[in-house]
Amino acid sequence: MRMTLADHFEELNSTKPVVVPKPKAKRKAYPPDTDIPLWLNKNAPSAFEELIDIRYSLYHRCSRAGFVVTRSENDDFHLTGRHNTLHIVSNSARRFLLGKLRELAKEKGWQGALPRSKSR
Repeated sequence: MRMTLADHFEELNSTKPVVVPKPKAKRKAYPPDTDIPLWLNKNAPSAFEELIDIRYSLYHRCSRAGFVVTRSENDDFHLTGRHNTLHIVSNSARRFLLGKLRELAKEKGWQGALPRSKSR
């Protein structure tokens, strides 16, 4: 029996598994109580002491002063401020809020252990 080049290609084509592309996963849609910049607009710390309290609450995931933490899981919790509640859905969201607070502290001169005095 004589084999031709076409016979070899048929053998290769028949052994390949068919790859079906998976549909892309849709992004999770979270309710409006997870919008961190919006929550921060209404509940931003007005004094250095409030900044300390909210950062403590976020780092330790526990209540302090005017900020109340209600936990449902380790990385999923609710943070209640002066005006409304924020639903933190992951550790990344918590770190994002901490970063925004760091930016706010920089704008207001609250960097370091104590706020900067106006005379400097």
